[in-house]
Amino acid sequence: MNAACRRFADAVRAGRAEFRVGLVEDLPLPDSTFDKALSVHTVYFWQSLRAGSAELARVLKPGGRVVLGFLPKAHMGRMNMPADIFTPREPDEVIAALRDAGFSDPEVRRPSTETAWLVVTGTRRQVSAPGSGKARRRSQLALLQGFA
Repeated sequence: MNAACRRFADAVRAGRAEFRVGLVEDLPLPDSTFDKALSVHTVYFWQSLRAGSAELARVLKPGGRVVLGFLPKAHMGRMNMPADIFTPREPDEVIAALRDAGFSDPEVRRPSTETAWLVVTGTRRQVSAPGSGKARRRSQLALLQGFA
């Protein structure tokens, strides 16, 4: 987290970025705040995929997108990480958690055939008709969990 703050110091000073420490299962953020949520290599540290996915749905605006990048269980199982803090994940369980949290059409993508990397995406379901066309301030959330 400290390294990320140093890399983005100019954006933080200018008020364009902000870093907060928290658990994905209990994000310190208001409802419907963000248009996008990005999480890379963190799903292994989530205590509950369902609770984490529900929190992402809560902080995303209707129509907001989530992107979760991770390596599948077959590749992560060889890492010899402590089981009490690290849980390798299967794409199907991540998809199911997103669907249960209210994300429509979650899908798995493999960005390259040269790597085992997977990206799971989903869109928070609309709860009402789209807005009146007024410009919306687009905001993004990068979840940096487990790297404090």
